[in-house]
Parts: sequence; C-alpha cells; structure tokens
Amino acid sequence: MSEIAESTNVVTEPLGAQLNPDRKRTISALIAAPVIFIFVFISCYVSALHAPTPHELPVGMVASSSVQSDVEDGMQDRAGDDAFVFTSYRNADQAREAIKDREIFAAFVIDDQKVTSLVANAAGVSGTSIIKTVGAEIASSMQLESSAEDVVPTREGDGSGTGLFFLFVVTTVGSYLAITMLFQAHPRARLRTQLITAVSAAILAPVLCFALSTIFIGDYGADFGTMSSVLGVSTLYGLTVALLAIVLVRILGPVASLACNIFLTAFNLPSAGGALAAGFLPPFWQGVHGFWIGAGAFEPMRSILYFDGAQAAEWLDQLLVWTTAAVLGVVIVGIVDAVRRRKRTHEGTPATEVASMALAGSDGEETHGSQPENDEKTEEADAYALQS
Repeated sequence: MSEIAESTNVVTEPLGAQLNPDRKRTISALIAAPVIFIFVFISCYVSALHAPTPHELPVGMVASSSVQSDVEDGMQDRAGDDAFVFTSYRNADQAREAIKDREIFAAFVIDDQKVTSLVANAAGVSGTSIIKTVGAEIASSMQLESSAEDVVPTREGDGSGTGLFFLFVVTTVGSYLAITMLFQAHPRARLRTQLITAVSAAILAPVLCFALSTIFIGDYGADFGTMSSVLGVSTLYGLTVALLAIVLVRILGPVASLACNIFLTAFNLPSAGGALAAGFLPPFWQGVHGFWIGAGAFEPMRSILYFDGAQAAEWLDQLLVWTTAAVLGVVIVGIVDAVRRRKRTHEGTPATEVASMALAGSDGEETHGSQPENDEKTEEADAYALQS
C-alpha cells in the first residue's frame, strides 16, 4: 500500500516541482524574450511612424515680406509654433540650391498667380507628400493655383526611394545576425573567430544586397564611384554593428540576441530617417536621430547617392563615434579575456585538461605539442565564462 501511495504522489506532483531551477529559468526566458521584443518593437515603430507631423522642419520661403509674414502666421496657427523653421530666399533658384545642399527640406515659392512647392523626393517621399498638401492649402487660402516641383528626384527604377533603405536594413540585420548565429552554433568561439565573422558579414551583407536588388531596380542610376562610396559607408556601418554585437554577445551571452534586436533594430531603424524623414518624427525620435548609429550611416548614404555628398561629413562623424566605441568595447573584452586566461594559467591546469592531455600522449614531446590546442580550449572556456 505504501508503494502505491508513493507512486501516486509522483504522478500527481505539480509539473513546476519536477523542474530544476535552471530549467525553469530557461523556460521563463524563452517565454519572456519574444514578449519583450514584441512590446519594444511595436512601441518603437508605432510611436515613431504612426502620425508623420512636421517638427522644427526647415523650409524656405520665396515671397514678398507681407505675404511671407501672413503665410507663416497661418501655417503656425494650423500646425503649431514649432512645426516649421522658416528661411527667406530672394528667388526660387536660391531655394533650389538650399534644398540640394540639404539646408532645408522644402520651399514654397509664392507669386501673384500660384504657389509652387519645391520638394526633394530623394529626401523622403512620405515627407514631400505632406509638403505638397501644405502648399495646396496655402494656395487655396490665397485663391491661387498650386503646383509642385521635384528638385532632387529619386533614381530611375527606385521611384519610392525604398531601395536604399532596404540596403541599410539588410546591412543592419545581416551584420549582427552573423554574430548571434555564430554564438548559437559555437558559444565558445574565440574572439578572433568572431572578428573574422564580423568583417566578412560587413562586406558580404551590403554587396549581396546590392547585387540582388539590381535585378529589380538596376544600379540606382549612379556611377561606379558614387555607388562604391555608398557601399563603403554601408560596410563601415555593418562592421560597427557587428562589433557592437560581439560586445553584447560576450557580455550577455544568450540574451544578446534580444538586445541586438532591441538596440540595433527597434531603436535603430525608425530613427534612421529612411522610413520617415527626421523632420517628421516626434521630438523623442528626432533626439535619437541626432546621435544614434543608424542615422549616422543612412544619412550620408542618402547624401552621397542623391545630394552629391552634401552634409555627409557631419553624419559620418556620428557614425565614426559609434565605430570608435565599438572598437574600444572589443578591445576591453579582449583584455578581460587575456586577464582571465593569465589567471587560469597562474592557478594551474584544471584536472580535466590534465586528463585530456594524458589521453593525447604520455611522453613529454607529445604533451608539449598539444599545448597550443589546450591554450585554445582555455581561451574558449574563458570566453564562455565571460558570456555566462
């Protein structure tokens, strides 16, 4: 009877009591990770892109002083005092040059007959559609005709301008995914292996994306030098992303995949200015755009491809700050690994390694010959310990 009671207790024991603490933590992490990602991803994308609205958007105005004053007051009444930042120009040609130099996003040219909205689809198609609507409203209020002029159009074959943004997205995901997948397949991979993977992914991701996209959109209508510069910036960006992924992987271990998705995708892509021009993002996301890694890469790529490199240098400075930080992070990780390895060497060879060395060979020459392999195993163990 006692045996039957014991067996009954085993069967009716709650499932949670049968799981050891490590197993419980693993299951909890598997459930929590996608929930956290969904929450962060939706929150970031929806909050950034759900309602494009001008915020301190630089626009030009070509009109008489009295007309300009009335128009500016009317636009501020409708959109708010902080919606636009106006700059006056003597003529339409000056306004066009300012758009090409990326000093302003758009301009309104107002004369006695019509209101002309000067836009640049290359700066963001969704944003230019809003500018055209505003121009039409100004013309309607003044009982004038309305027209629009695309000063800097997108390239032939990529009318929506999304090709460049997808190149940016593929470079982002491809670069950090290579590192996180390497960790999944080989958690104890050496730092040298991770660096080789990072460089390879940074080169292959943009090149393969460009090669495949040419099937549909051609070569963006750009010459070899221009496209090489765009791919060069993309490669530098991919390397930066991959190095950041290495740092996250070696610090956070399995959680690094979620961290990469949050910081390099959820925060990075909406704020880059590709899905929506920065001037139409909410203030918080404009702030992120001003220092985050993605904007430091996408904006110079856009400038080089469409605007003859206008203001690309300042955005590249932003990217280089992140590149420098990523390199320093990898160096620090390498130093920590070296210190751990030296400490383990000083404390003596673990018993498990002594046993493996004995199996490899008992004479002194064979044991000495296997030492590099044992050092490599020690370094891999150090890396795994750091990740844990």
